[in-house]
Amino acid sequence: MHLCPGDAPTSHSKTLTTGIDQAARIASTAREDAFTQAFRDHSSELYQRCLGWMGGSEADADEAFSQASLHMFRKFSTCAPQVGNLRAWMLRLTYNVCMDQHRLRRQRREEELDPEISPDTSVCPLLPGGGARDPERSYLGKELQQYLAKAIRTLPPRLRTTMLHQLALGDYQRVAEELAITEVNVRKRMQEARAALRDHLASYRNGADPRRLTSQVRTLSPAQSHGPRPDRHLPGYSKTVRWVRVVIDGESEAESTLFMPYCPTELTIQKHRSLDRYIRQHPTGWTRRRVLGRALVAEGQPRQAISHLEYVALRQPQWLDSWLDLATAHQLLEEAESEAGVYERALASVTHEPSRSYLRGCHARTLGNLQQAEKCFTLAASQAPGQVAPQVALAEVRRDGGYSYEALTALDAARAADPRDLAALISMPHLYRFAGRSRQAAEQLNSALVLTGSSPVVLGPWLVTRLRRNGGVSQPQSPETRCWRSLIEFPELKAGIYSNLALAEALTGESRGIGRRVTQLLDQAPKLRQSWLSCAHYLDWRGRPRQALLMLDQARSLGAAGHDLELTACRLLVRAGEYWRLSRQIEVIRERYSEDWEALATIAWALTASSLAPHHALELSTAALARQPQLPAAWIEHGQRLAGQGRARQAIQALEQGRELLPDDDGFELAAVAALEIARIERRRGRTDACRRWAQEAMAATGALKELDRVEQRLLQRQIQPFTESSPSRAATSAENSFDLLATAWRYRAHLAETLRRRSAS
Repeated sequence: MHLCPGDAPTSHSKTLTTGIDQAARIASTAREDAFTQAFRDHSSELYQRCLGWMGGSEADADEAFSQASLHMFRKFSTCAPQVGNLRAWMLRLTYNVCMDQHRLRRQRREEELDPEISPDTSVCPLLPGGGARDPERSYLGKELQQYLAKAIRTLPPRLRTTMLHQLALGDYQRVAEELAITEVNVRKRMQEARAALRDHLASYRNGADPRRLTSQVRTLSPAQSHGPRPDRHLPGYSKTVRWVRVVIDGESEAESTLFMPYCPTELTIQKHRSLDRYIRQHPTGWTRRRVLGRALVAEGQPRQAISHLEYVALRQPQWLDSWLDLATAHQLLEEAESEAGVYERALASVTHEPSRSYLRGCHARTLGNLQQAEKCFTLAASQAPGQVAPQVALAEVRRDGGYSYEALTALDAARAADPRDLAALISMPHLYRFAGRSRQAAEQLNSALVLTGSSPVVLGPWLVTRLRRNGGVSQPQSPETRCWRSLIEFPELKAGIYSNLALAEALTGESRGIGRRVTQLLDQAPKLRQSWLSCAHYLDWRGRPRQALLMLDQARSLGAAGHDLELTACRLLVRAGEYWRLSRQIEVIRERYSEDWEALATIAWALTASSLAPHHALELSTAALARQPQLPAAWIEHGQRLAGQGRARQAIQALEQGRELLPDDDGFELAAVAALEIARIERRRGRTDACRRWAQEAMAATGALKELDRVEQRLLQRQIQPFTESSPSRAATSAENSFDLLATAWRYRAHLAETLRRRSAS
């Protein structure tokens, strides 16, 4: 029946309409029941998948789960009859929603500050992939970059801090946790900051002078990793590095380097009160406790952080970072038993297998079982390929075990996994010199400086490298001088250890004011072991080994002696001529570091220089070489010991082998040292032409040091110059005979000291 608009419905038509409505309601109810039952069966699995696909963020997982549920309800009636596997359909739809969330977030993260700016990266090098081929466009891009950096620096403090954190972290939730504010507040601040920057950029496009914005300019580089996505179960890659001073039981102090998985800020009084107030209002929450605990550790207060980190570990027992934060606090306090207990509790809670292997390695390293730790870290690296944390830990264990070449191999693997990881960039720089890779170490230090900006841990070594490259000369307004002044102002470095020793080591001849500042270390931090070690290094540099030994003894009394302290003491005892103490020191080193090639090589050098047991020195040098046959420095050290024993042919072969192992475009310092030693050997054998040829080759190798280390270049050239002359000069003869005369004098002094000691004992 067809009804016209003006016709009244009959009773038959009403009955038909009512039946249709009832059928529709019954069908709708049936569809809703079917969807409710299917959703109830798979909702738990869907949420866990959302949590994993969204990187462990509960807020993002909740948002994705809600959107996926809404899409499922809308599409269930049309798609369900055609779907054979309902679970797979629901998982696929949830996965698509999560990926859409990632795309939207990436678009927001890469969104330009002003939509009118061209997205061409060649215009502004600040954008990813920047760098123009046209000089004019390159200049304009650099000017725009500097103007934008100045504009950010001129923002109000709260907007500037929020924007810099967002550029570094790239996630509003993480910025909110770091600054102890709400995510809504973070978004509001970013909106205000972008509006202010739009005004600056508008004035720039209208012809404003870029120099009108006066502020301290620092290159901005978002710390976004372009490498493989890190495993969320393993500790994240390092985004910042801190130098922390810790008071240990009120008796001594220690300083340590912390690689933090986030960008810590200073724990101001206002932020501390805000976090304490929030924790009192929400005693069961753990996110703010984690922020407070990590900030306390970064500020050098691990004792106060333990209670907060303990609560976080109990609330999140499956999260590896919660246990590692707690273990770090105990490690800073030098509580090995408590640290090992943390790892044991973590192993009882964490189920992720690569994380368990990593924890077993940390536990074994804490107990001093380096072989077991190496096996566990190797297993963790194989279970989680492409991750940085196991490789860096493996490198540290191999370094502690004396396997320098293997440690460098692990660091290379870590950098290949993530070229922007700070721990892989700046860890163990002295190992690169042993392998003849000083240029690579300098390049990595520059990369770390770009990533960290102003970390004193990176600025100190960078200052040493720049000063030595400039030949120890620093102008009043140079970047090196500004870096030195900024280092002294750091509250973590009140003693100025890095800044003062950087100049002491780099300037070599210019010591104006250095002695006074280094002496002030003891007044500023008398319980700090590093203060006494710094004074010892300075006194040794000034040619006062006996006074330096007194400083080392005081440093040893403040805590357990380490690897560097024991080897430094061995070298100082040789220079001071105290051979009766040298014998005991050698026994201590052999007992503690019997597998360390550097320790064995140092003992061999000490025995040769003191003439106590030269034949035994050769045996130790051979053993050191057998442990590290791939290391160029090991061959060169062995060649020098062979030359001291008069085995010229074997010494030349060892030195040439060390030169062959050096990289083609690096290792010029070791190449010059090896060539100089061969020139000495040829001079003793009476082969003047061969001596001059090797001396010229050594001089050519030092020429390449001009771009890396002019201080070392000058020192080597002074030693090489006498051997380039046609006939032996007085300086060359003195250089050859001074070692034997000094060794004879040291032996006579040791004999007199031993005689006087026996007489006093009797």
